[in-house]
Amino acid sequence: MKRLIALYLLLCMVMMVVPTMAENEFYGNMEIVNCSEWVSLREVPSTTAKRLVKVSLGSIVHNCYAFTDEWYYAEFDGYGGYI
Repeated sequence: MKRLIALYLLLCMVMMVVPTMAENEFYGNMEIVNCSEWVSLREVPSTTAKRLVKVSLGSIVHNCYAFTDEWYYAEFDGYGGYI
């Protein structure tokens, strides 16, 4: 009986994690498009956050994943941040 309860609790915990994994879908490398000149790679996902670096139109960013519907984590030129 204790094993069944433990298994049930484990299953509940896994089910709570699954929706957040969908938000963090991994894309790998991506090209910067649909901007006039550049986008900001920011320290945290906020337009008021410190800009780490400007990423030019056409640049390739690495290790990208969707952080939220509006923000992506990416790495560029030795920096890791949010676009």
